[in-house]
Amino acid sequence: MREVVRFLYPGFPAIAVVPAIFLFYCMMRFLWYLKHVQEDVWTSLGRPSFPLNFSTANRIAILKFLHKRDYKKCNDPKLTRISLFFLVAIWGLIGVYVFLAMSFLLWIPKSGF
Repeated sequence: MREVVRFLYPGFPAIAVVPAIFLFYCMMRFLWYLKHVQEDVWTSLGRPSFPLNFSTANRIAILKFLHKRDYKKCNDPKLTRISLFFLVAIWGLIGVYVFLAMSFLLWIPKSGF
């Protein structure tokens, strides 16, 4: 495990930033689709837009919309695909950050920091 961490640690900032940029892209695509195709859903979520109107209340409404699978009520296959992809991207990013945090924590005691 230490060899993996030593290999990954120099690229830690890139490994941490690239998935976040990808998640922002997914979020912007999701919000664009809601705004231009599913306007009623977009309005019910508080008219979120990134970064101007992306308050905590809007973020919570979007996460509830995704986790409760409310997108299935719209009967829109493209919205379902985008929503599932966005949901997987969110959980994937959380997984990447947990992996990086755990590997970094395992590396610190052995590295002599």
